[in-house]
Amino acid sequence: EVEVFGLRGVLQTHRGPAPIETHGYRRDDNGLVPVDEPRVYELLGQRLSAKAVKDYGAADRAREALREMGVDVFDSSRIWRVRGGTREFNARLTQLA
Repeated sequence: EVEVFGLRGVLQTHRGPAPIETHGYRRDDNGLVPVDEPRVYELLGQRLSAKAVKDYGAADRAREALREMGVDVFDSSRIWRVRGGTREFNARLTQLA
């Protein structure tokens, strides 16, 4: 709680849209390749929900939609990467420059 100009209240630090639900996943690339991250996390959520109820067809469709966006998912590490945005790719570009 803070007091400003004689008014007391709780200081809110978050402004803007609500945070994105990541479902425990995180992006693990250099972030240079643009992608619709809210859509990625939406599809990850759909995929996890489908797997939870053993609807593997729906889970596969969500994963395919991610692949079509250029996103590879690594479930064991709970990470995802955009193809072309990996550190290895950038290292090769640097060598060519």
